[in-house]
Amino acid sequence: MSEEVIVKVKGRYTLVPPVAVDGQFPYLSVDPSGAIIVSPSSAVGVTPFDSGGDVTNLVASAAPATLFSVFGFNNSAAVRYVHIFDLAALPADGTVPDFMPFRVPSVTNFSIQFAKGWAAANGIVIASSSTYATLTITLGVDMWISGEML
Repeated sequence: MSEEVIVKVKGRYTLVPPVAVDGQFPYLSVDPSGAIIVSPSSAVGVTPFDSGGDVTNLVASAAPATLFSVFGFNNSAAVRYVHIFDLAALPADGTVPDFMPFRVPSVTNFSIQFAKGWAAANGIVIASSSTYATLTITLGVDMWISGEML
């Protein structure tokens, strides 16, 4: 005999989820009503991507896609900023990113999660920048970039 069990969990919703860094335990993601959002990595069709080593940028997709996570390691002695673009190729220096840049301290892991995904109409480009507001491609090849998209 099987029995259906319904579990209701309430949590605090924040418009911008926290960014987990190495050594921190991530919070559960919840929607505005407080219901838990299931991890996209369990969804059928999610594709991992990986730079395979330190790079200055990565074209994760040159076609429309939905980004669910970006994580990696800043191997530089300097602060870097992760810029995300809705483009099929790396843009020129001075381009404003399509999503808020994330500051990554020197020699640190980083993780960015999009609970419901970030839809890109043209493609997904992730770049390491030495400046916050606009893209300034770093001279050093010093950021490992990985993630998941659909």
